[in-house]
Amino acid sequence: MQFSPWRRALAGCLLSLALVSVAHAQSVRGTVRLANNAVASYSIVLFLQNGQQRARVIADSVGNYYVDRLPPGTYVVQVLRGGRVVSSRTVEVPANGVTIDLNVQ
Repeated sequence: MQFSPWRRALAGCLLSLALVSVAHAQSVRGTVRLANNAVASYSIVLFLQNGQQRARVIADSVGNYYVDRLPPGTYVVQVLRGGRVVSSRTVEVPANGVTIDLNVQ
């Protein structure tokens, strides 16, 4: 199958954008805590951007979570426990990565 020159150019541009996005992606880490400051072990942490899920991780036994290769930008971070959203906030992920501690009400 042959593609027209404009389709090949478009594919090349999209590949370049994908590589740039990965090259500038950063890590985000933090701890999920309950209102009484106890760790919220095994909570699910979601990073949403424009209504689309960009990352989903599970906090470990001491409430720590780690997301790798998250492009800089604005995200809604949600914490799920027992299958329901228990915390939601908007955060900015800078170009150099960030630590975001999350508190569950």
